[in-house]
Amino acid sequence: MALALKQNEIPVLFIVCNEEDFSDTRTKNVDSGLAFAKSVGLSGLVTYAPNFLESPERILQDSREENLALLTYTSGNATVDEIKV
Repeated sequence: MALALKQNEIPVLFIVCNEEDFSDTRTKNVDSGLAFAKSVGLSGLVTYAPNFLESPERILQDSREENLALLTYTSGNATVDEIKV
């Protein structure tokens, strides 16, 4: 059952934490996180900005095609050049 059926007022996003010692493989990269978010009906994904900046055009395209929100966090969001993508 999609989570949106139970939680339809507030978006629920999946966080990709990029921690090497964290054993949950869904959080290891943006592609895995997007696939999981879509599979369980979440609204989108929050990822570590440097992960996003590795291939921003492809990641944006993938999230848009799946109609998923995409947010980033950390100091990788600090400059105009980094957030123009």
